[in-house]
Amino acid sequence: RDGDTFQARLFWWHAARLLDPDSPVARVAFETGPKSFDDIWVEYDPVRSALDHYGEPLLREHMQCKWHVTPDSYGYSHLVDPEFINANARSLLQRARDAQLAYARSGAGVRFKLVTNWRLDRNDPLREMVGNRSGAVRLDRLFGSLTDNSKAGAVRKAWRDHLGINEDELRILARTLAFGEATDTLDALRDNLDILFGLVGLRRIPA
Repeated sequence: RDGDTFQARLFWWHAARLLDPDSPVARVAFETGPKSFDDIWVEYDPVRSALDHYGEPLLREHMQCKWHVTPDSYGYSHLVDPEFINANARSLLQRARDAQLAYARSGAGVRFKLVTNWRLDRNDPLREMVGNRSGAVRLDRLFGSLTDNSKAGAVRKAWRDHLGINEDELRILARTLAFGEATDTLDALRDNLDILFGLVGLRRIPA
């Protein structure tokens, strides 16, 4: 139930911005899109959208919202484990690869984002490869070494082997990946929505 509440409040955070004439949000939907990244779907106005690390506009975000009752952390190896997303066969990374092939073959303009209240493990190498500004994977750090005999190389090898792809294909996929940490409680998310609703002319949310 808390997971549904988490997803709903994140959805309305984006949906309410449709009423803000200065917002880059153009369309919002839920429970549609690529498998495991279909919780929330946001389309942005290319003129006002955020830019990626290459200066190209972000056109769409497909999100997987994951709320956990108990606090914990995760790392790069969890992304190749189906149990991490309560799946039997395919991992989150495999589903991200499927989504990238279907929606972002060039790797540009689209982001597949995991939003969870679990944190990236401070000691996990992936932590250093995720940008603080957008949560997107920083390719300069993931591909900052030439061999697999490094922290970044170990991540690349694990992901390549799991997916059965080469380095160039992994680079395209990694460009579409992002990770968001939900630091607010569910009550705090409600309070933030209450303020946003008031600003855009929606009915305020009772406590």
